[in-house]
Amino acid sequence: MSDFLEEHIYIPILVGIALIVGLGFLLYYLCRKRRRFHGRDYVYKRLEHEAQLVEQMNLERETRQKIIRDAVYMNCQYYLRSHPNFRSMKQLNELGSRLDKHWFLVEDVKTNQERMLSCLPYSTNMKIPFTKTTCKILKDLFSLLQHPYIFPVYDFDFAVEQNLVFLVQPIATRGSLKDLIYQCRYTESWYNKYCQKHKGLSVETVQLYGKQVLTGMLYLEEKGFPPHGNIQAGNIMLEDGVCRIAGYENCFLANRSRVYNLVKKKLKEANKNALDSLCFGHLLYEMVFGRELQSAHPEPQNLATHTSPHIIEILNFIFENESKKYPTVQEINIHPFFANVNLKEMKIYNPIKIHLNDQMVSLLRAVKKGKPFKVSKSASTKRKKSKVSGFPTPNTQQIQQSEAAPLVPSTSYQRGPAAPPPPPPPPPPPPGQPPLGGAAPPMPPSTSSSERTALLTDIRKGASLKKTLTNDRSAPKV
Repeated sequence: MSDFLEEHIYIPILVGIALIVGLGFLLYYLCRKRRRFHGRDYVYKRLEHEAQLVEQMNLERETRQKIIRDAVYMNCQYYLRSHPNFRSMKQLNELGSRLDKHWFLVEDVKTNQERMLSCLPYSTNMKIPFTKTTCKILKDLFSLLQHPYIFPVYDFDFAVEQNLVFLVQPIATRGSLKDLIYQCRYTESWYNKYCQKHKGLSVETVQLYGKQVLTGMLYLEEKGFPPHGNIQAGNIMLEDGVCRIAGYENCFLANRSRVYNLVKKKLKEANKNALDSLCFGHLLYEMVFGRELQSAHPEPQNLATHTSPHIIEILNFIFENESKKYPTVQEINIHPFFANVNLKEMKIYNPIKIHLNDQMVSLLRAVKKGKPFKVSKSASTKRKKSKVSGFPTPNTQQIQQSEAAPLVPSTSYQRGPAAPPPPPPPPPPPPGQPPLGGAAPPMPPSTSSSERTALLTDIRKGASLKKTLTNDRSAPKV
């Protein structure tokens, strides 16, 4: 055996190498198995830790929201104490995506109907002064808007001391167009009700609702309003199958929509006024596909899932037209997709001619140009200043004349002094002359009566009496 091994020395070498390799594979297998076991345990622990972290973050967010909601509730309660037109305040969930906006149900004392009270903080980006004067201009301006596709504003107020803005509007029980698309109630929280994708609306419904929204946008543009900038499904309220535009106050309060952050890079020099057109395009996409558009323009793969060529055509007309320039709202309105839509509300709508005063026109121009607005002095203030400056009214002149007129002594004979003494005059006049400083009395009935009146006047003045010659006949005759 030894001779064989000596002759074939390579055999034990190969056996040794095989044993070493086998031992190495065995160690590698054991190490890998151990690593897999520990790695699986690490994954389980990591997932469990992440779940706890998410739960803790949600708990902290809910705690912060509760603190904020309680503070806003107290502010609204304080506000309603000085506004007895509303009562029975009830706080609602977060109905919209704006984190600092809150909603309440209040009851109108005059009509006993429920209203929607919304509250949001004052923005430092506002170009208009946060004053009561500006608030009154906006309130009067909103009250003039009367259109079937414009959601009304019942009350608008600036709480200057609290830095809050309050808005009172009617309640749309069906909710917004977004609630219709996602088939949910308007009272549900925004964090939960828009999570699931839906199939969208029919082509006929998209045409009808789109035409209504376009007509309302053109009405605001006709009245000189700046671009809405917040056209989205949550700001389109539904009432009996009619879309009504809300949120038009946001352009005055410097509140931008989430769509603006997506499309602001597209708003260059040639398209700087196309914000409302792009916002309407995003609204149209959401109505059609049942989900929000997450980019400035829809991608081809986004449009490939819809079978209607008319939908694809109108979306391409808004986002990807040949002129490389976005269409205006008027151009979208006359597109064949919307041109032949019949609007029943416009047939019975009787437009009322409204008049915007100078302050309203100045405010609209300032906001459209993005310049600060300075409140001009009202005509009533000018009138008040003119009165102080020496331009009295007829009533004032009469009062001043009555105050400056001297007292005229009575011409009738009285026993004893009846009239108050006049101010000290210059040297006493002769007996037959009327007193100075007053109007001339009427002609006396006799000379003796006139002399007697003059004598009594001199006595009241304390003047020395003039020496007179008397005809004394009492002396005895001799």
